Amino acid sequence: MSMENTLDSDEIDLAKLIRNLWQGKWIIVAWTATLILLMLCYALLRTPIYKIESIISHAQSSSLIPIQPSILDIAGVHSVPQLDQNVIYNSTLLQLDSINVLREFWSIYSPDEAKGDDDKFRSFVNGLSIESVNPKAPEPQSKRIVARFSEPKEGEDTLNAYLEFLGKRVQMQFIEDVNRSFKASLVTVDNSISLLEEDAQKNLSYELLKLKENYEIAKSLKITATPYKDLENIGLTILDGRDYLLGTDALTLQINMLSARQGQSMRAYNKRINDLFLARSIIESDIAKLVEFKGFVSMFKIENRAESSIDHIGPKKLILLIGGLIAGLFFGCLHVLLVNLMKRDGD
Repeated sequence: MSMENTLDSDEIDLAKLIRNLWQGKWIIVAWTATLILLMLCYALLRTPIYKIESIISHAQSSSLIPIQPSILDIAGVHSVPQLDQNVIYNSTLLQLDSINVLREFWSIYSPDEAKGDDDKFRSFVNGLSIESVNPKAPEPQSKRIVARFSEPKEGEDTLNAYLEFLGKRVQMQFIEDVNRSFKASLVTVDNSISLLEEDAQKNLSYELLKLKENYEIAKSLKITATPYKDLENIGLTILDGRDYLLGTDALTLQINMLSARQGQSMRAYNKRINDLFLARSIIESDIAKLVEFKGFVSMFKIENRAESSIDHIGPKKLILLIGGLIAGLFFGCLHVLLVNLMKRDGD
């Protein structure tokens, strides 16, 4: 019996609720119409937003050839690591939406009156995004760079300028890394040359000392030329360690020849030193290439430059109107229920 009374009470309350809402229908209509009108005014007065898109991908290995380090296989000198287009591309994507990089670009590109406008900069940052062109690919390479602007032409110019700025920044970063590696290799090669030249000069001094000692012996024995007749039946090995038997004439020529080499580079007489000089010239040529081609090498490929959408993407009028309708119905019903609750409490 108690359960039947409860069900009857619920039915009466529900019927009363519907009757109260119907009686206050004009309040609900007023709320709904007001909010729909406000949403419509907002949609009409709000500046339209356009979508700006550009597609980039990693550079082809052939495009990096002008600044690629040469492969050294001489004198044991280690080559500077080759530039990897995938590493460069990943670095580009990491920097693309970096706040520090974006702020650096904004400080250079934006007009003077906009440089201190944090709202405009924030709008630029919030409207920038990176999307995969083909997300289902195992390793999506091409990326769609999306920006949102109220002025299509301004958006296209800004996004193109940003990609150009980013390309130069990435290029400078990797060229500086390669240049530091080149300079480190040069220091290593120069140190090796210096040590080998010093060692060669010491050996030269030692050879000269021996020749001069043999010259003095030959001079004291009055041997001016090799006494071939006296040595005719003697094995040649007897001459080992007895260079004074060459005679003063031959020894003088050798002494003069070796003396002329003192203080000079031993490159012409030492293959190891000559190879190091060759490696040095290759590295210097690579450094010159970096200077010559800096600014002419693309670190990533721009598949298509920034283009604006034909129609604006916001604000969404239909969504705003539906939102106004739902909000109007909600607040209207709430208003009617609160009014009826207050009347009942008053009674």
